[in-house]
Formats: sequence, structure tokens, C-alpha cells
Amino acid sequence: MLALLKIKKVWTWIKTYWQIPFLVAWSIVIWIVARKDFNAAKDVMEARVKSYEDQMLAIKDAHNKEIIKRDNLINEYNETISKIEKEFEKREMVLDKDHERVVREMIVKSKSNPEVIKKMIEKEFGFKNVE
Repeated sequence: MLALLKIKKVWTWIKTYWQIPFLVAWSIVIWIVARKDFNAAKDVMEARVKSYEDQMLAIKDAHNKEIIKRDNLINEYNETISKIEKEFEKREMVLDKDHERVVREMIVKSKSNPEVIKKMIEKEFGFKNVE
């Protein structure tokens, strides 16, 4: 009898204050669902961070390769200009800005192929390259 009386009191309390048990049950359900979603969101965030780091590494590598390639082209250009200046000094001629521009265009057109550059210089300036 005592148990039946307690059940009736609990039922009356639940009918009167139903919001409290409902909020407790709702909080438990949300906690369980959110815990699963949190792990999924955490995995997605970690994947994005790794992808970002990989992309930045690839961009840095590409940038470094471009810098090295640019430096090599600048060195090649300077070497070519110095060779031409030496040849012009032998012939007692002066290398002016127009000739430098022509050489620069030759190097760009030849895409840094040394053999093509040598042939173009020999054809343009009229001397043989002897190494």
C-alpha cells in the first residue's frame, strides 16, 4: 500500500511539474547525440587542418622551386651577357641596351636551352662560341 501511495504522489508531481523531467530527459538525449557529433566534427576539423598544412607545404615547395629556377635564369643571363661583353671587347665594340634586350629576348624564346641560345647569339652577333 505504501508503494502504491508513493507511486501516486510521484505521478501527481510529474503531471504538475512535467517540464523538469522532460528537460532532464531532453538534456540526456542531446548529450548522447552531441557526443557522437562532436567526435565527427573533431575528425573533420583535424582532416581540414592536415589538408591545409599539406597545401601550404606544396605551395612553399613550388615557391622555392620557382625561386631557384629564377636565380638560375638570372645567373645564365648574366653569364651570357659577360661572354658577349668579352667578345665585344675583343672586337673593340660596345654592348648597348638594344643588344642586351635582344639577348634577353633570345634567352626567353629559347626557354633556357643553352644550345639554342648559343646558336641564336652566333647568328645575331656574327661570331662563333668556342669553349
